[in-house]
Amino acid sequence: IQSGSQTGRQNLETGEVDWVKHDFYSVNPNSQGIGHTNINPGYPHLLFFCHEGTTTVIPDRLWMHNFETNETYNFFVQAGEPGSFITGECSGHEVWSMTGDYMYWVKYYQPQQNLGQSGFMRMDKDGKEREYINGDYSIWHCHPSGDDNWVVGDINNAGVGKGADYGGMTIALANCNTYES
Repeated sequence: IQSGSQTGRQNLETGEVDWVKHDFYSVNPNSQGIGHTNINPGYPHLLFFCHEGTTTVIPDRLWMHNFETNETYNFFVQAGEPGSFITGECSGHEVWSMTGDYMYWVKYYQPQQNLGQSGFMRMDKDGKEREYINGDYSIWHCHPSGDDNWVVGDINNAGVGKGADYGGMTIALANCNTYES
């Protein structure tokens, strides 16, 4: 469930909602609120959500709330200009793995800043191990296989990279163990 500056999980038997409130407007005027709420399928005490808005001016997009500790924290700290709302790492289209051990997302290339790599990314559920998988193609959305050995994504044909020259819809598949696409 999400509404404006709050999100939460609902008990389907009782209808009760455990709300998480986070006011991005107080820290970033470019905010558009909360979006992309995902409850971890393997660890239901972990609730992921994102700070919505134009990705080039949202330097704190990925967030996690732990219902066991009642802690809310920035899950992926993006590189950018210190003290600025400009970011060089734009991320989006986040999804948990089926086991809940990893969060996958796409990191978008920003030609103005060109910070880091673009492509498939994942981080362990605790936010400690960040892993770049592959950036051969200009990926738009992603989804992992059930065993976390593969990640697939559709190619952003309007972007840059190998996928930019293809017409129509094209997909890319990357091996999460060998990092090849």
